[in-house]
Amino acid sequence: MTALDLCPGHPSVFQSDFLKLQIGPRGGQIQVDDTATAGNTGGSTACTAGGADVDPHQGAGRLVSLPGGSFDALVFSLVLSYLPHPMQRTQMMLKARQLLTEPGLLLLVTPHSTDSAPANGARGVQQLGEWRAALEALGFAQVRHEKLHSSHALCFRTIGPLPENPTLLPMPIAFDDQREIILRVKADEESQER
Repeated sequence: MTALDLCPGHPSVFQSDFLKLQIGPRGGQIQVDDTATAGNTGGSTACTAGGADVDPHQGAGRLVSLPGGSFDALVFSLVLSYLPHPMQRTQMMLKARQLLTEPGLLLLVTPHSTDSAPANGARGVQQLGEWRAALEALGFAQVRHEKLHSSHALCFRTIGPLPENPTLLPMPIAFDDQREIILRVKADEESQER
C-alpha cells in the first residue's frame, strides 16, 4: 500500500500534491525526494490539520513520481469535492487511470454536498451523472454506487486500455461557480490549442 496526502499526519504517509505528481513508465520505480523529510521544510507551504500547524514533510518524504500501471486499486476519500475546479477533478482522475493496472478499481468517497443543489435550485442532482460520463470517457465503467449516511461511495473499474486521446469532461459539484467554470474551460481549451 502506498499512502499519500497533501499534508501527511503520519510518518508512513508520503507528502504529495497528486495534481503535480509525475507518472513514470510502467515497471519503473517510485521516486521520493528524501530531502523533504521532517525538519527540512525548505520552500514548503504550511499545512493545518485539526487547527494545528503540521510540518508538511513529517511523512515518509515527498513523493515525486509513481510508475504507470502499477496499482490494482486507488482510493480517493473526501478529496475531489475540495478541488476548486471541475477540470482539476478530471485531471486527477486521468492520473488515477494512468496509475491503474488492467483490470483496476477506482474507489471514490465524496460528501452528499457534491450533488446537493444550491439553495436557489440552479442545478439538480445531476453532478454524479456528469462524473460518471467523465470517468467513462477515461475508460472506466461504474460498478457500484452506495448512498451512505453522509457520503456517496462509488466504485469504478478500468475497461481496456486508456484511450489514446481521451475526451476530458468536467466533473462538477453542486457548489461550483458556473461563471468561473465557463471562463476556465475556455482558457483551458485555448491553452491546449496553442
